Amino acid sequence: MNLYIFAEYEEIELLDRNANIKFIKEETIDNEFKKIQKITFYKYKNKKFAVAISGVGKVNSSLFLCYLLSKYKFKNVINIGPAGSNEREKIANSFLIEKAYYGDVDLTSLPNYEIGMLPNLKKYFYTSNNLNKIINKKLNLDFRVIATQDKFNTNYQGDLKSKSLYDMECASFAHTALFFNIPFSAIKVISDNSNLSQYKNNNLIWKSKIYNIFLNLIGEL
Repeated sequence: MNLYIFAEYEEIELLDRNANIKFIKEETIDNEFKKIQKITFYKYKNKKFAVAISGVGKVNSSLFLCYLLSKYKFKNVINIGPAGSNEREKIANSFLIEKAYYGDVDLTSLPNYEIGMLPNLKKYFYTSNNLNKIINKKLNLDFRVIATQDKFNTNYQGDLKSKSLYDMECASFAHTALFFNIPFSAIKVISDNSNLSQYKNNNLIWKSKIYNIFLNLIGEL
């Protein structure tokens, strides 16, 4: 069974309008975070899959995915969600993530460190080559690098280079999947070009694209 993980329910709310996707069960943890974190199991075209909502941010995403991978056995973990761009990308353009890093980690005051590097770790967390190949037979997407940070990017900042995307969860998902040695892929849909108004005003466009990508995958993987 595959796990599809999202930061917020609004990113995949169109799922509940599809009568062909059959609800099986929903589970939450009985704690103060149950309003933002849950896992739901579904069936579509005789294939079972799970959809998780992790909550926004690096800690929420890694914490909840860690819990899920400790409790359930999944074949693959796939993150689909919005991402910002430093370039003038068209809203809803979509990319497969090759590698992710922590864009707000800065230990460069120490020798031999780059932005994104934590002690005794490499800078980048790579996605699964094999899973990416399987996904791209269906979607045929270009690859990008993504910087994950606990802030909304509203202008060009720091280490976010040309053709680099940014979000608030992807590197944490990749880091956690690597820890559990489970294949991980991420597909990011452009929600804005460092512009909060774009993110809000175009939400129906990028949410529809996320849902269409999700629908294309669940019947195939």
